[in-house]
Amino acid sequence: MSSMLSPRALGDRDHFGTLTDEFGRPDQNPVLEPPLSWMPRVDISETDRQFTFKMDLAGFEPDDIEVDVCGDELLISGKREQNHNQLEHGELIRSERHFGTFQRCFNLHCAVKTNEIDAKFKNGILTLTIPKLEGQDFMKIPVHE
Repeated sequence: MSSMLSPRALGDRDHFGTLTDEFGRPDQNPVLEPPLSWMPRVDISETDRQFTFKMDLAGFEPDDIEVDVCGDELLISGKREQNHNQLEHGELIRSERHFGTFQRCFNLHCAVKTNEIDAKFKNGILTLTIPKLEGQDFMKIPVHE
């Protein structure tokens, strides 16, 4: 007998919750309808000199991705299209990959050197290196009575 283990398999027996986890909304067709929204996962690190963003964008091409900076706002957006008519391996019976557009906006909370931002895309990972503008020290202001 085959058993599929999931995070709930050994503990909680909430079968309805498992159903919605596996298929999205109960009234949503998991084959034909994409999820209502999605956003790629990102790791963000910060040093005293720069921010580094690493975003998972498997299946994208560099031309599908747009990066914009305005002041201290970073906007990353993109689009990945799905073509149901070009199935190479038979009939699609389930689709879990995300397609369509996404948009992520981040407030950097400091001025950055926009002309020195580096964007690299390799092996499905977008890496942004964003240098901070020097002389923009964070200062805590004491509150007086």
